[in-house]
Amino acid sequence: MNVKRFQTFSRFIAIFLILIGIIQVLALFFILTGSEWASHVNQSNQITNGFTFSIASRTISEFREVLVLKIILTITVAAEVFTLWIAQRLFLALANGATPFQTSFVKKLKTISQLIIAIDVGIPLLYSALITILAESGYQFQIGVTYWTIIGLIIYCTAEILSYGISLQELSDDTI
Repeated sequence: MNVKRFQTFSRFIAIFLILIGIIQVLALFFILTGSEWASHVNQSNQITNGFTFSIASRTISEFREVLVLKIILTITVAAEVFTLWIAQRLFLALANGATPFQTSFVKKLKTISQLIIAIDVGIPLLYSALITILAESGYQFQIGVTYWTIIGLIIYCTAEILSYGISLQELSDDTI
C-alpha cells in the first residue's frame, strides 16, 4: 500500500469515527428525552451482551431501574465517544504524515486499549453498584467480559509490538 493511499484511508477512518461518535450522542439524546423512536431500543442490551455472571435478588421500582439505565448509558456513551475521539486523532495524525513508530502514538494506542477494557469490565460493575444502592431491598452483582475486552487486549499487544519496534530502531540507530 503506498503512502498516499494509506493517508487517504486514514482520513476516511478518522471521518468515520467522528460520524460514529455523533450517532452515539444523538441516540443517547433520543433515549434520554424519551423519544418515541428510542422506545424501541432495548436499553439493557448495552449492559448484558457477552459472557456475564449475574447474581440478583432485588426489589427495585421501574423508575429507579430506568434511572440507573439512563445513568449507565450516559457514562458509557461519554467514555466511548472519548475513546473514539482519541482514535480519530490518531488516524488524523497518520493521514497528515505521522508514523505509528513514535512513542506518543504507542501511548495513545495503549490508552485506547485500556479505555476499551475499562468500559467493558467497569460498566457492568457500576450498573450492579447503582442497582444495589437504589434497590428497596436486595442486591445485584454482575460482572462480565465481552469481545471488547479481547479487542482491547489485541490493541494493547499491538502497541507493545510497536513499542518493541521503536526500541529496536533506537538500538540500531545507537549502534550505527
